[in-house]
Amino acid sequence: MHAKLLSFLRPAGLVAGAVLAVGSGRATGTETDAFPLLDNYLLLSGLGGTFDGHAAAFQAREWTSKTGAGGIEDFRYSKDVSKDVTLKVDGHALGFTGDYLAHLNLAKADVASVDAGIERFRTFYDGVGGFFPLNSRWAALSTTNLSVDRRKLWLETTIALPNKPIFTLRVTDEQRFGAKDSTIWGDSDFTGLPTGQTISQVRKFYPGYRALDERHQTVEASVKHTIGKTTVEVRVLGDKVINNDTFYVTRFPGEIKTPTGTSPNNQVALYSQDGIDANTITAEAKASTVLSNTLTLHAAVDYHRLNSDLTGNRPLFTSTPTTAGAVVVTTYNFLGLLGGSHAKIYTGNLGLDWKPSKDLFVQVALRAEDSYISSAAAFSTVALASGSTTATALPVLNNEFSRVKETVTTPTVDLRYTGIRNIVVYGSASMRTVNGDERYATPFTTAVPSSSNLTYNDVTENHDNYTLGVNWKPSAAFNARAEVFNKDHDNKFVGYDVTTGTRYQLGYKFTGVKLTATLKPLPTLSFTSRFVVQTGKMQVTAATAAAYDSMDAKNYTFGESVDWNPTRQFYVQGNFNIVFDNINTIYPRAGVAANGLNANAILQDANNNYWNASALAGFVVDKNTDAQLQYTAYRTNNYLPVLAATTMPFGAGAQEYTVTLGLKHKFNNNLFGSARVGYYSSKNDTSGGNTNYTARLAYLSLEYRL
Repeated sequence: MHAKLLSFLRPAGLVAGAVLAVGSGRATGTETDAFPLLDNYLLLSGLGGTFDGHAAAFQAREWTSKTGAGGIEDFRYSKDVSKDVTLKVDGHALGFTGDYLAHLNLAKADVASVDAGIERFRTFYDGVGGFFPLNSRWAALSTTNLSVDRRKLWLETTIALPNKPIFTLRVTDEQRFGAKDSTIWGDSDFTGLPTGQTISQVRKFYPGYRALDERHQTVEASVKHTIGKTTVEVRVLGDKVINNDTFYVTRFPGEIKTPTGTSPNNQVALYSQDGIDANTITAEAKASTVLSNTLTLHAAVDYHRLNSDLTGNRPLFTSTPTTAGAVVVTTYNFLGLLGGSHAKIYTGNLGLDWKPSKDLFVQVALRAEDSYISSAAAFSTVALASGSTTATALPVLNNEFSRVKETVTTPTVDLRYTGIRNIVVYGSASMRTVNGDERYATPFTTAVPSSSNLTYNDVTENHDNYTLGVNWKPSAAFNARAEVFNKDHDNKFVGYDVTTGTRYQLGYKFTGVKLTATLKPLPTLSFTSRFVVQTGKMQVTAATAAAYDSMDAKNYTFGESVDWNPTRQFYVQGNFNIVFDNINTIYPRAGVAANGLNANAILQDANNNYWNASALAGFVVDKNTDAQLQYTAYRTNNYLPVLAATTMPFGAGAQEYTVTLGLKHKFNNNLFGSARVGYYSSKNDTSGGNTNYTARLAYLSLEYRL
C-alpha cells in the first residue's frame, strides 16, 4: 500500500503507467543542489480530494482510500551512538489507509546487530461481479467496499565477531485478515434470454467474496562460517500456518420460485469454510569451496517435513417453494471435514563454477529431490430426503485418500562468454525430469473403496527450458540485446492396475524472441526500443483419443521510451507500450453438435490486447522551485457484448487517463515543500459503465531536515 501511494506522493522517477511522478529530476545529494537527498528527515503530508462515480472501484484501482490519507509519510533518522555503534530508525503512519511502519536497527561494528519492526498496510478490493449487456443487468454485493489488512512483526539478531561463525536468529509473525472479491461467481437466470433453448439462459455473473483470517509464523536460526577456502552455512526453519477462510456466494439470487411463479431456478446460498493448521520443519546445509583459481564447488542438502490438519464445511441453503410460501432448507451439504496431509521431501544440490579463462564462465549443477506426500480425510454429506423438498435425510459418511511419490532430477548449465570485442554471449539450459506414482480415491461411503473410486497413475514429466542471448555494444551511442528462448513441457499420467487403459497427457511448447536496443544520437537524447514475441501450443491426449492441439497462444509486445534533456533546466520523457495477446481455443473447430448446439458460439478465443502511454516534462521555475507535468493513458478493447447471447463476454474494455501537475519548493536548507494536483478518469465497458469514476486529488507535504 505504501509503495503504491508513494507513486502519487514521492516517486523517484517515471515508470510507464504510474499514477503520478514527482521529484526534482536533478537531485544528486550534494549541498549545492536545490533539493539534496537527506539522510535524516521527517516528511508530513496530506492527500485528499473529490470524486464522482464508483467509490470501491476507485479505491481498488488507485490503491488508496476515498477519504484520502494523511500523517507521517516518511521518517528516517540515523545516529552514531558511539564510534562503533549505529542506530537507524525509519517508519511512516498514514491515517485512513491503515498504512504504518516502525523499524529499528541497532548495530555494533564487528560484534552484533538487532533489527526489529512492525508493519501494516491495507489493500482495497471491490465487491462487484459481472454485467450482462443484453438486459443491462448489473451484479454487486450489498457492500462493495472490501479491504484486506496485512500485518507483519519481525525481530532479527545477528552475532558477527571477526573470524568467528556468524549466528542469526529471526522470528516473524504475519497476519492477513479482511474480505476480498473472488473470481468464482454465482449463476443467474436474470439474463432476459428465453428458457428451454439449446443454449441455456443461465450465466455466471453474480459476485462472491472471501473472508480471510490467516496467520503465518516462522522461526529461523542459521550459522555461517568460513574455514580456509570453504564457507559453510547451516539453517533450521520452523514454519506454522493457521488459516480459517470462508467463501460466500449465492446462486440464482432473488429467484425464490413459488408454485405459480415463472423463475426457472431456486435461490441457493452457500458458504465454504477452509481451515488449515500446518507445521513445517526445514533443515538445510550448504557449502562452497574454492578448489582453484578456476574452480568453485557448491553443495547443499535440504530436508522438509510437513504435517497439516484440514477442516471445512460447505452448507447449502435453498429457498424451496411450498404452498405456504418459500421455505429455506438445507440441500446437498458437505459438513465436518476432518483430514490431514503429511509430507517428507529430501533435496540435494551439487554445482561447479568453472572459469577457464578471463572470457569464459561456465556453471553446471544438478538438483535431485525425493518426496512422499499422503493425505486422508472424512466428511459427511447431507441431502434432501428422497421425494421431499423440505426435509433432509440422515448424514452419510464419506472417506477419501491420496498418496504421491516422486523423484525429480534437474541438471542445469549456464555460460557467459566475453571473448569477442563489444559482444557478450550468454545461455542457459535446464531439463527437469519427474518420475512418480500417484494413487487416490474419490469419496466413498463403503467399508473399502470400489475400483470405480480408485485411480493409480504412473507419472512422467519433462520440463526443458533453453535460453541463448547476445549483448552488443559497438559504441557509447548504441547497444542492443537479442535473446531467444524455448520452453517444452510434457506431463503424462498413465493408469495401471484398477485403472489400466487410462491415459492423460498434457504438454505445451513455447518459443520466443526478445529484442532490446538503445540509441543515443545526442548526449541529451536517447531512444530505447523493446520487442518481444512468444508463440506456443498446448497438446492434450485423453484416454485412447489421438493427440490434438487445444491451444495456440500468441503474444507480441512492443515498447518505446524517449528521454530528452536539452538543458539542466528542462527534461522530457515519453513511453509507449502496445500488446497483442491471443489464446486460441477449439474455436472455430468446435462446430455444431447433433442436438443443434453451436459450440463455436460458446467457445471463443481469449484476447488481451491493450496499449498504454505516458509523457513527463520537468522544468526549473527558479533556483528554489521545480515543476513537473505528467500525462498517462491506458486503453483496451476486447469486450464483445454481442457474444452474450451464447456465452458470458469476459473480455476487458476500458479507458483510463490521468493528468497531474506538481511543484517542489525549497524554503531554506532544512525545509522543503511539495504541492500536487491530479485528475483521474476511468471508464469500464465490461461493467457497463457501472464502475466508472472521475477523481480530483490534491497533495501537500513538508519535509524537514533533522
